[in-house]
Amino acid sequence: MPGENTVDLKSIADLKGFNFLVPQYQRGYRWTKTQVRALLEDLLYFHDTASKDTFYCLQPVLVKPLGS
Repeated sequence: MPGENTVDLKSIADLKGFNFLVPQYQRGYRWTKTQVRALLEDLLYFHDTASKDTFYCLQPVLVKPLGS
């Protein structure tokens, strides 16, 4: 159905080539540059060092195309 919400499990490799905007204020939590950088560095470290049979699990993160 058009407009139906879906939840998909994505690997870090699946997200390569995308650009993300993290709003400073998101659902009662304030992101600082330091926290965004720490998350991205942690994801990169995991990508570079983890074996293929492990995964990095975040709480659900909602993403959508800009303008929608």
